[in-house]
This record gives sequence, structure tokens and C-alpha cells, in this order.
Amino acid sequence: MAAIAETTALLQHYGFDLGGQETTAVVAHWQQTYPVEWLRPATLEALYRGRYKTVSVAEILRQWHKKGAVQTNFDPDFETLICSKLESSTAPPEELSPEMPQLTKTVEIRSFQPDFPGLETYAKLKAIATQPPGASTPDKQ
Repeated sequence: MAAIAETTALLQHYGFDLGGQETTAVVAHWQQTYPVEWLRPATLEALYRGRYKTVSVAEILRQWHKKGAVQTNFDPDFETLICSKLESSTAPPEELSPEMPQLTKTVEIRSFQPDFPGLETYAKLKAIATQPPGASTPDKQ
């Protein structure tokens, strides 16, 4: 399942505090308790909030379960930035649960790409941010 591989890659790449557990065990527990499609956005939401602990992801999942719906605060640009190209880690076979596939290759995490004017704004801001010092912007010419 892509959602599981992507969630695992996010947890590993961003160095989440696992509370002494293995990444695969944490994700397998969430998978048994919550809808699989919630795992990735909950992990992204924790990153957005600056909470790099699996207990934070679990709390977000509990809140969503109580409300009966996913409610994220991050925007598509944040998701694109975070998920641009992450490598998954390879866990030794003894650490994998029977439900979890062994991750042995790079996982490119999909991001939602809406067609709305905000993407144009992001592109303009990125262009400004990457200009060399002293360069003038098109508005200042």
C-alpha cells in the first residue's frame, strides 16, 4: 500500500521520535485503528505543527476519529515541499510485521496538485526567494 510506505518514509526521513518503537510497528498499529488514507495526512499535519513525535500523529488521528473527518491546516504548497522526493529506509526483515512490505527502493511521495491561482503565487515567491542578492524584482524596474 502506497499510503503505508509514504507514511513510513515521512516518519523516517524527518526523524520522528518513535517512543522506543519501530517505525513499522507504529504504522501497523495505526493501520489497524484508523483508515489507512488518514495516516499520511496526519503525519503531514504533525510536521506542519512542528510536532516530530509519533504521539503527536496519534493524537491528531484520535481527534479526526472523534470528529469523523480529516481536518488539515497545511496547504498544497507545504505538502509539495515536504513530499518532493523522500527515500524510504530499508528495515531488517525481523522488524517487519506480516502486513508490512519490505521497503527497498526510493518512494516518491505523491502530492495533491490542484489547479488554482495559489500555485502561481507560490512560483512567484519561489522566484523572488531564489534571486541573487541585489537583483531587482520585476515590480521594481
